[in-house]
Amino acid sequence: MERARRRAIVVLRRALDRLNPGTLIVTPYPLGSENTYGWTQPPHGELTDLLAAGEDDYRRVLSGAEKVLDDLRTIARTSDTADAATHAPWWENSYFSSLDAVVLYSEIVQRAPATYFEVGSGHSTRFVAHAIRTHGLDTRIVSVDPSPRAEVDALCDEFHRSPFEAFDIDAVDLEPGDVVLIDGSQVATMGSDVIRAFLEFLPTVPPGVLVGIDDIFLPWDYPETWGERFYGEQYLLAVMLLAGDPRWRVHFPGWFASHWDPLDDAVAVF
Repeated sequence: MERARRRAIVVLRRALDRLNPGTLIVTPYPLGSENTYGWTQPPHGELTDLLAAGEDDYRRVLSGAEKVLDDLRTIARTSDTADAATHAPWWENSYFSSLDAVVLYSEIVQRAPATYFEVGSGHSTRFVAHAIRTHGLDTRIVSVDPSPRAEVDALCDEFHRSPFEAFDIDAVDLEPGDVVLIDGSQVATMGSDVIRAFLEFLPTVPPGVLVGIDDIFLPWDYPETWGERFYGEQYLLAVMLLAGDPRWRVHFPGWFASHWDPLDDAVAVF
């Protein structure tokens, strides 16, 4: 009986894969998709303590962001009021807004990087381009994304419309002060962009480069409504943090900062 069941699974998998090649995942046992940490459960204790230790640093980041409040207030709230001619950003988008956009915009203005390199483009690109225009920065935007969720090619100095796993990492020339944003598939499977980013790209990033990773909820789990996405990127990041890799330190954990009571006063400004 078990042998017949396995054979049936193989036949079914091959048939479905012919219909939609490369997207079918079949496991020998059911995968869990329930929250383990946060939401209706306590957050991960050690990660909470680790992130809480950076309160003074987070306050400095938010204090720096206050200096660009006048800029931020000029950004349109909806697409209806955004300047389409300049591919301007707007706040009420479904992909990149609120505190993440505030901090990214602020860091670009303060650091004036030679290069802003992002894996996954769209609304984040528009916020960065707006900062560059507003402050007359000499910053190059380099984008790697097979299909950005907003029209951004005109904003980029260099763009590669291919998956990151197929991108030539050696072509990335970063220096201290540059800014990187990783917002790819969030799926940590064999050959995925996430695996390439963590095992090949991040180890090559020179000291002094600011790296942002989107859709991180640590010390919470991913939202339960995302269970069927089977994301795994933040678990790799959690391992890096818990292992205490001395090459990296947390600069600003957006989700944690906006949901941690001791920072309520600083976050409320925005």
